[in-house]
Amino acid sequence: MKKWGIVIIIVISAISSLLILGDRWTKSNIENILNNDPNRTYDIRFNELHIEWLLSGITLEQVQITPIKNNKDGILVSGKTKLAEIHDISWMKLIFWSQLEVKEFDLIEPTFQVLLDQDTSSKDSTTVNIQRLFGEILKRGKIHTFKLVNGSLQSALKHSEPKSLGEIWNLNVVAEGIVTDSLQWKNLIPFKLSAFSLSFDSMTYHIDRHYLFECGRLHYNSKMAEFYMHHAALSFKDHWKNISTALGVQKDLLRFHFDTLKMQGMDAVSTIFGSQMDIRAKKIIIDGLTLFDYRDKTQPRPANQHKPLFKEAIRLIPFPLKVDSIIINDGQLTYTEQQKINQPPAIIPFTKVNGVLTNLTNFKDSLHKRATIKGSFWANIYHNGKIKLDLTIPNNTQQEFLMNGWIKMDDLTKANKTITPLTGFEIKSGKIHQLNLSMNANAISSKNTMTLSYDNLTVAVLKSDASEVNEPNIILTFIANTGLRKDN
Repeated sequence: MKKWGIVIIIVISAISSLLILGDRWTKSNIENILNNDPNRTYDIRFNELHIEWLLSGITLEQVQITPIKNNKDGILVSGKTKLAEIHDISWMKLIFWSQLEVKEFDLIEPTFQVLLDQDTSSKDSTTVNIQRLFGEILKRGKIHTFKLVNGSLQSALKHSEPKSLGEIWNLNVVAEGIVTDSLQWKNLIPFKLSAFSLSFDSMTYHIDRHYLFECGRLHYNSKMAEFYMHHAALSFKDHWKNISTALGVQKDLLRFHFDTLKMQGMDAVSTIFGSQMDIRAKKIIIDGLTLFDYRDKTQPRPANQHKPLFKEAIRLIPFPLKVDSIIINDGQLTYTEQQKINQPPAIIPFTKVNGVLTNLTNFKDSLHKRATIKGSFWANIYHNGKIKLDLTIPNNTQQEFLMNGWIKMDDLTKANKTITPLTGFEIKSGKIHQLNLSMNANAISSKNTMTLSYDNLTVAVLKSDASEVNEPNIILTFIANTGLRKDN
């Protein structure tokens, strides 16, 4: 019995010694394999290595990804993770040929930091350098599946105290069927993939000194051909009038928020996250969109400004776009225009906005083949009126569009927030039974027709130098109402 006890102790000691030696040998070899490319941009180092039970895999602890040379664009990317897990490793290739081939490579709770120069602080610069980082990591072995679990990313400007540009939290990535000898920069993982998914819980991005973009949960799955974005917002960092003054010219300033944006039936070539955006989908659905458009007409117009019409504006979208239908559900739109300094702006509010736009594309070879672009939108205006607009953009080479619509309002005084700042008139009473509008326009001219049916219309002409707000000019008001037909 004593002999068997000694044998067991010897066997356990031998196995323990072999495991220790195996860990040391594996650590040395894997570290060499990961860092043997003389042209590499990053070193991958780790403190501890553990071989899993029955040689099922390897766990690396305290992994550091550090740049060893500056990128040409002056951007530094670094990373660290508590754990990196390697599953189903080919021990034969590792031992005899010093090759790292694994079924799956996982980074657990990694953090990445991107430091940018002042003149390269753009989304594209960050995206390209993250692509390069992932590309370098995955090319150091034959890795079939890559996972990033509960990660985070921060980008900042290079300063003694880095100024934050953006953050992404709880980032999860799964890339399957990786082919590292087939480079494709359209993917965040820059290789040919059989499947790709990405999600995060929140994102903040400082676009410039005027705009901030924030987003809640986002999810993309190439197998399901779907994309979801929840609670996204583009907001101002200052009051819009201060931003307009800083810009020094007339410009539409936009801010928005939406509850959900969904893309369904996405084409296999579509990409959202790479440096080469490409959106092709059956349907885009936007729920709960709230859009504000501000324009300060006290500022000078930009010199030689060219305003593109619908077709040209679509063509100028800086990435391939092909969508069968865009659907807007329960939106809001508010247009605000400042006409004069120290006077209230004109405001046009639209609520309960719903609509659909079909056959939207900027593909050059599709302009003649695809159906005419059509849109149909309906909403409440001034909270008590109704509006309906139909838009048609023919599939020809002319910058032409047709628009038809109507407006109905039970209480026309609700429109004073628009009419009074623009005209100096105030509506005292009135009802629009129906206003019909038809427009056929191109880059040179526009043909319009309008019919209006109303009743009980009375107005007041306001004094331009009145000491009290909306003080009427009695004489001009009398003349205006005398010459105005109350009913039509």
